[in-house]
Amino acid sequence: MKFHLLGSAMISSAIRLYLTGKKGYLTLVGAVEFIEAGLHVEVIIGRDANVANDYSNDMVTLCIKSKIPYHIYPSEPDSEYDYIIAAGWQRMIRNVNENKIIVFHDSLLPKYRGFAPLVNALLNREAKVGVTALVGASEYDVGDIYHQESISVSYPVSIGEMIDTVSELYASLVKTIILKINSRTLITLPQSHAEASYSLWRDDEDYKITWSQRAVDIEHFINCVGFPYLGATTTVDNQLLRVQSASAVADVHIENRMPGKIIFKTKNGNPVVVCGEGLLQLNSVLTESGEVFKMNKFRTRFK
Repeated sequence: MKFHLLGSAMISSAIRLYLTGKKGYLTLVGAVEFIEAGLHVEVIIGRDANVANDYSNDMVTLCIKSKIPYHIYPSEPDSEYDYIIAAGWQRMIRNVNENKIIVFHDSLLPKYRGFAPLVNALLNREAKVGVTALVGASEYDVGDIYHQESISVSYPVSIGEMIDTVSELYASLVKTIILKINSRTLITLPQSHAEASYSLWRDDEDYKITWSQRAVDIEHFINCVGFPYLGATTTVDNQLLRVQSASAVADVHIENRMPGKIIFKTKNGNPVVVCGEGLLQLNSVLTESGEVFKMNKFRTRFK
């Protein structure tokens, strides 16, 4: 989406960007367009060890190319700013005026306040997901709303695909916010707190496959926590494995159904696992070191 910079109007604002991940990177891409029109930008880049690519190096490269001052967190500048925009940011921003902080949150608030909102929205098979620009506040994600961007979801879909799609919304959102700042039309609407829901943080325990669930739900779960996250986990003989790809297949009548046990092996050697309901074919399974898991015995139980 190409924006016209309000005719020949110059942008004299100073904005500090706190950015992490692909969403942060595409927010920076959106903001770069305005630099020639006079927007002053400084960037604080956060790193995230929990994803395969946190885009920190890409942001450094773009900052150097566009001659944008940047810092790697926890280093921060002392310079003045009109607004702070935080996109993909996962840390507290302290000692600043809350009314000067604009937070980009990847849910359609007031739903999914809190942590990992996109993953949890996909796990719940929401029909729409999106991004909200809101006023920063001492309590997370309760501030008034500046603007929202949304998109419909068609399942099945992977978390990687949706991050790509939602990240594009970040680029569009930052352009809208900058134009509103420049035209002095940046106004807010209050959230409906009665309609709020919360999204909990996720850790290693939340990546574990529960084999007693339906095969179609386990397949959906694997799609929702895959790349760029580390992926759904299971164990065999106390060895941690990560299931990268799987597909539900037709069930058979099992007299003594025990979820987690292998029942068949495909011509390609892929195990077919019994679930609480249905069967799940494991198409790609890696060890913790990233090697392809080799099933040495048919009588294998995934836990």
